Amino acid sequence: MMALLSLAFAACDDDYATEVGPQSNPQENLLQLNDVSVTTGVQTINISELINGENGEDPIKIGTVILNKENLPANAVLTADVQFATDENFENVITVRAQDFNESYDINVTPSVLQDAYFNSITHNPTTRQMHVRTILYAMTAGESVAIIGSDGIKYFDTHIVNLTPLNKVQISPNYYIVGGPNDWATSAAERSIKFNHSDVNVYDDPVFTVTFDAAEGDTWFAIGDDEACDAIGNGDWSKLLGIVGGNSQSTEGKLDFRYNMGAENSFCVPAGAKQIRVTINMMDYTFEVKAINFAEYIYEAGVNNSWGGIQQPLYCADGNGLYTGFFYAKEDSWTGGLGAFKFRGAVDNWDNGNWGAGTYTDEGGTLTDTNADNLFATPGFYRADVDLASMTYTLTRINSVFVVGSAINNDWDKGIEMTYNVDELCWECDATLNGDVIKFKGNGTWDTFDGNWGGTMDNIINGSNDNIPVNISGDVHIKFYPMCDTRSYCTIVAR
Repeated sequence: MMALLSLAFAACDDDYATEVGPQSNPQENLLQLNDVSVTTGVQTINISELINGENGEDPIKIGTVILNKENLPANAVLTADVQFATDENFENVITVRAQDFNESYDINVTPSVLQDAYFNSITHNPTTRQMHVRTILYAMTAGESVAIIGSDGIKYFDTHIVNLTPLNKVQISPNYYIVGGPNDWATSAAERSIKFNHSDVNVYDDPVFTVTFDAAEGDTWFAIGDDEACDAIGNGDWSKLLGIVGGNSQSTEGKLDFRYNMGAENSFCVPAGAKQIRVTINMMDYTFEVKAINFAEYIYEAGVNNSWGGIQQPLYCADGNGLYTGFFYAKEDSWTGGLGAFKFRGAVDNWDNGNWGAGTYTDEGGTLTDTNADNLFATPGFYRADVDLASMTYTLTRINSVFVVGSAINNDWDKGIEMTYNVDELCWECDATLNGDVIKFKGNGTWDTFDGNWGGTMDNIINGSNDNIPVNISGDVHIKFYPMCDTRSYCTIVAR
């Protein structure tokens, strides 16, 4: 029988993300469906109870084949695959090869094989889960190909549900904190004020945590702990904190481990000079990355609207805290499905100094990532963008209309003249008749929001400024307003 099975499985692969049963070539079935049935075996699988270390593994009995052996040729054998799926339609499925049949025709699966397939292709989450199970049977003769028992439409036996509890291969806590840093170590553990950010996804499916915090005045020393570690510090036990494997305190990336495993503190240290520090940890493989951050004065929007950075669309950070504000138009393109595609980057003309794209996004904003970042999308229109590189988030505020108002516009400070956005020149524009004096630009027809009040001077228009803009021309004019960001926004007024 082993020689026959070796022949059958020679062309199989071990990628459990797809079906991996024996390859079959068209041939007449050796058995008909009414010759075979399968009874249900175990309905609860706890893999940790089945793997016995040095004593091996206890097989998982999925079912038993009931066979009309009179119709089975003397030189034929049976093999089986077992499919496990998270849904009743078996769309999210793994296929595990059954062990060789014993004399009782039990369909047995090896626990470690099922564990690996589940962990690699379904989820890392160790909680108990209902799985839909079914069996595929094959008949094979010596020197011949394998044939599925049944047809493409009817080939599954004994579809039922099992409760599967996988191994807890990695322990991931729901919360992690910076202990130390700019704060007193014991106090920071007690207050847990510097908490890592995490998505809404289960931590076993998304094991990455990120935090950005202010650096200390000199060198910044810190460790990482979860709630259990912080509680232990309150009892004088510091050994449950995470530190750097290898002991190089200034490592910017590497492996994490607990102090009690390393027999040393192995704390992190970022040398003096950083304004902020960003720490990213992956608790599935216990790795870390530390970045010292000195936020630049400008970042830039790049998208369909400006030929992906061909025309500058800067955002401005006034005080080095990583909070940037600017304005841009999300322009629809034929391949975006009706949405405007864009990203943010750190350099005016390249992607080498920061490439921030979609973590999550809506028309109102979302989260950013700089690792293999996809484009961001928004409904076409003009927006104010507020980007927080410290927390890696952004918000978008839609500005549906802009008006030019003022004493130079017949002293109309209410609606004045509504402007039209020029998507090619990236500006708002209108024709007007001026009588000298001053103007301002008003977003969404209101003074109530920070987005609706631009003032200052023609060559330096400030968002939120209370200052009017003096104009030095009267008569029929054409006005163009370029609202990019503070220090870069301006307008032009030319005679018609």
